[in-house]
Amino acid sequence: MEEVQEAGVDVLTDYNVTLQHNKVIIVDRRILITGSHNFTSASETHAENMLVIEDPSKVAAYVAKWERRARASRPYRIQAARKPNDKR
Repeated sequence: MEEVQEAGVDVLTDYNVTLQHNKVIIVDRRILITGSHNFTSASETHAENMLVIEDPSKVAAYVAKWERRARASRPYRIQAARKPNDKR
């Protein structure tokens, strides 16, 4: 996340939940990309799936959920997220 923040992207996280495992990309509130696909090199060796959805009602439902999560979130803190032995 540090690299993403350094690139100027605002990163939010919900510190009220213990596990966040959502994999959702919303493009211009018109296209939804979701599924088990990991956007890392792990996807090269794992069986993954991805859905690209352009149905306005389904995209709107995901946008509404994302907005709820964003309201419940705070800016991601790099220091708080690091493990104690992480020297970065």
